[in-house]
Amino acid sequence: MVLELLREKVRLFLARFTESGTSCLLVMVGGNVNALTLSHWSKAFQTGAVSAAILVVLSFTPLKRWTSNGLLTAITVTLATTIADYLVHPGKFSLQSLEAIITGLGAGALYLLFLRWRARTPSSKEVSKEGAVAKGE
Repeated sequence: MVLELLREKVRLFLARFTESGTSCLLVMVGGNVNALTLSHWSKAFQTGAVSAAILVVLSFTPLKRWTSNGLLTAITVTLATTIADYLVHPGKFSLQSLEAIITGLGAGALYLLFLRWRARTPSSKEVSKEGAVAKGE
């Protein structure tokens, strides 16, 4: 029971970390991956970690019911990433929060993209079940 809960929270953390960190990394360099430096990677890592931590903490509250709705989860990912990005490094654009907002929107879009991809990709359990059914087992 506890191990399953821990596994679920680690999976949640890694998924949100990936979306937030990737979005931050790409927005910081304006999509030019040739311009990535160790400093960019460090800030993206911090943004991803803070955002993922916010979302894991929220998963222990009544807001966890939002995870049953993809659009509400995307909005939550967007908000958490925006907050995390602004906390880690306020923007370099004229509006201090513009970079954080763009990063948050990017993370929300990545969440929706991955959600669609996961919906179209059968899990390994489903594949093994279909294989067993096809073989007549």
